[in-house]
Amino acid sequence: MGLYPKKPITKTFEQNPERVKEWLEQQYPAIKKRAFKENAVIYFEDEVGMRSDHQAGKSYAPKGETPVIKKQDNDFL
Repeated sequence: MGLYPKKPITKTFEQNPERVKEWLEQQYPAIKKRAFKENAVIYFEDEVGMRSDHQAGKSYAPKGETPVIKKQDNDFL
């Protein structure tokens, strides 16, 4: 069938690409500029936790393609 076991990536299906683009192009540069003026450091944090829909194994996809598993994450843009 041409399918091979691979570790999938996960993407949040509620993600709004337009809001992400706006944040990256408008809001983050303003934050970065303010941090520079105040001689501050910007830190990024990620919350880690176990979920019932956690994908720890592998999935299958055609050779050369990475499988994508859609998941729910209400806290992402």
